[in-house]
Order: sequence, then structure tokens, then C-alpha cells
Amino acid sequence: MMRTAIAGFFVLFLAAAPGMAGSWITGSFRTASGGLVQRGDTTVEVLLSAGEPLERRTISTGIAIGAIAGLTREQWTYRGSDGIYIVTIVGNEVQQVQVVPYR
Repeated sequence: MMRTAIAGFFVLFLAAAPGMAGSWITGSFRTASGGLVQRGDTTVEVLLSAGEPLERRTISTGIAIGAIAGLTREQWTYRGSDGIYIVTIVGNEVQQVQVVPYR
């Protein structure tokens, strides 16, 4: 029974692995107009360089506790020449750029 469960998990893991291996994290990307979006950019800089995203998704909302304010985490999605760019913004700053290539 345990061997069957482990074998099933292994098969599921191998089936999912190609999808996970297809994307990667990068520090920046070029927009169609030649602008550059990179880690550390503010949301205003991203909007000026890349325009409005295809989608804005709020991942978590910052909660203020006394004098300490939490940061909102969002993901903005853009279409690029080599794939979809998922820009993670924390507070008002780009934290990560993930590339999901076209298949």
C-alpha cells in the first residue's frame, strides 16, 4: 500500500515537473517600446515603462498594527515577446519578475 502511494506521488511529481521547470526568475525585462522594468522600480516607473498590466492580482493585503503598517503584495501580468511576465510588487516596489515562456 505504501509503495503504491509513493509511486503515485512520484508519477504526479514527474508530470508536474516540466511545467515548473519552464518558468524562471529574472531581474528585469524589456517592454515592446524599449523600456526596462527591473527589481526596485516603483509602481509609477513600471506603469510609465510598460503601461497598464493585462491583469492585477492582489496576493495579500497589508494590515496596520499600531504604528507598524503591513505591505500589500500584488502580481501584475504583462505579455512579452518570449512569454508572460509576472511582476511581483510589494508595497510600492518591484520585488521579482517571473517569466513563463509561450509553449
